[in-house]
Amino acid sequence: MRGTTAEDLGNIIRRIYGKRKIFRGRRAFYLVLAMLGMIHYINTVSFRQGNMPTLYSIRKRSRPVMHTFYDESSLGDSVEDRRKLLNQWKRSWNEAGWDVRVLTMEEAKMHEAFPIFQNSQEEINMETHTTQSISIPVMSPENRNEVYRLLAMATKIGGWVCDFDVFPLHIISDDGHKLPNNGKLTLYDYTSPSMISGSFHQFDTLVRKVIDGLSKIQPQQEASPVQQVLQRISKSNPPQFVHYGSQLDDDTEVYRGILYTNNQGQMRISNSNSKTRVLCPKHQPKFLRMTPKVLEINKTNGAWPHISFNDLHKFKADISGEYITKWKRYCPKPDRPKVHTFFESMDGTGETAGMDNAGNSNLINTWKQAWYEAGFEPVVLTMDDAKKHPDFNSSQQRLEQLPMRFYNKLCTYRWYAMAVEGGGYMVDYDTFPLAITPFDGRFMQNGGKLTLYDFVVPSIVSGSFNEYTRFANLITDIVGRPDYNGEVMSDMLALDYLRKHQPDSFVRHSNRYHNRLVYNGPYYNEKEEVDCIGSNGMIVVHFAHKYVVEKATTLTNVLRFEDIEQDLDMVNKRGAIAKQFLKDWSSKCKSRSWSSHGLLHV
Repeated sequence: MRGTTAEDLGNIIRRIYGKRKIFRGRRAFYLVLAMLGMIHYINTVSFRQGNMPTLYSIRKRSRPVMHTFYDESSLGDSVEDRRKLLNQWKRSWNEAGWDVRVLTMEEAKMHEAFPIFQNSQEEINMETHTTQSISIPVMSPENRNEVYRLLAMATKIGGWVCDFDVFPLHIISDDGHKLPNNGKLTLYDYTSPSMISGSFHQFDTLVRKVIDGLSKIQPQQEASPVQQVLQRISKSNPPQFVHYGSQLDDDTEVYRGILYTNNQGQMRISNSNSKTRVLCPKHQPKFLRMTPKVLEINKTNGAWPHISFNDLHKFKADISGEYITKWKRYCPKPDRPKVHTFFESMDGTGETAGMDNAGNSNLINTWKQAWYEAGFEPVVLTMDDAKKHPDFNSSQQRLEQLPMRFYNKLCTYRWYAMAVEGGGYMVDYDTFPLAITPFDGRFMQNGGKLTLYDFVVPSIVSGSFNEYTRFANLITDIVGRPDYNGEVMSDMLALDYLRKHQPDSFVRHSNRYHNRLVYNGPYYNEKEEVDCIGSNGMIVVHFAHKYVVEKATTLTNVLRFEDIEQDLDMVNKRGAIAKQFLKDWSSKCKSRSWSSHGLLHV
């Protein structure tokens, strides 16, 4: 949302007071001054928290802004190549619906820490703001620009910033109007500063810590000095920022891998091969970074035969533009984030999940429709997906030796299917959207670390594909341990075991309103009215067997069921129950919900 302007203020005053004489003399002056102060304060607080100012705002900003930093004086002989790459960067972000702003040394010099870094002789003491002599290692122009970029962003700018070799993939302009993680500093490429978001206060804190830390590191070839400092800060307790992925992972939000594949799925590139297609990364990263290493890897695999290795950097702009063009043509559009569930028929196993085939089919179809209407792309995974995982066979062999129900084995296999799918959000097919938004779906919580939203019940889970692999293997290991005490073997109880013995192995997400974000009933109150109070602030509603059976009498009265004779009948009606509840909730509760704009980032 855009901030409140003087024009808005004038309209507000005219509506309230019309042409009264109250505006004559001092009274008018003090009234206007007070209102301006109030508006400035609320807008400032809103911006600091990572939200666009909203007081009396009447229209949404048309385009968010992506920043980068550019300094020609440090580019040496490659000025023309860098200009061409910068222009390609501008064009790509503009076409993705963003405005761009190129920061320069002028903005960096406005920060009070600029001369301290520039002289490499003094630093700000972070506690007392006094100065003391230091020695910062001499840095290359490229590495110095990383510091200048942070300094520029800390001069009351804030927002989004990236290198100008970072291009948009699965990021849409609507996502730019609100900063993820409530404005807390967020790194999307592990601890590389190639893509960052945060309020300017967060950038200010970061750049001071970076300058403070530069004097305490030993230069390495593997990482820039700034990245080395960020790696050290990331290990602090409590964490100073959110970051995606890990040093060895390839599941960060910034993609740096194979760019093309042929129709057989082999990682081979040849511009002369008409069957070659752009590779669409499975986990749908939001950004692409054309690093020298990416160019070299793809060149080694057969890309761009007309370009020598030594000349790759000269053609980076052309290579980037070509890939972005093909990516738009062949890869899924990023407007709908995926939400996944898992289903496998248990016909012939002698077991059921408490429903017959018709009940399952109705519930899954209702689930698909509800999530699609909420702005997501629903995906139903099966055993065929799980079997593609390299660890599936070993897990299956171990679980077959245990006295474990087939249903609970399926609950373990679904984690492998999610890893194969590329990670993201996994929900039970009896769990439906309330206040969760597509924005929440496009930005996984806690940097992609496995996150549960219903205590230890995996009715809705998010995480990177590496996290799903880790947990699938953990569950397989835990249910076979001697100290598991012979309890029912399931992924939920394995998660509870981890909560007790390895509490840091996953995150139980909450917000300022609730310690869990899944609504489990009672759905309707004693007056047979939809429960707006109990569901307020909840991101999803879970129609579990237990809760539906417990509320069978109320639900039967509300939905006018006539053929309910036993628990199975009620459980089979969950598709109809969900459909009616969502309709009632949308009409009676949604407009009053605290989380109508998503509570995951609160």
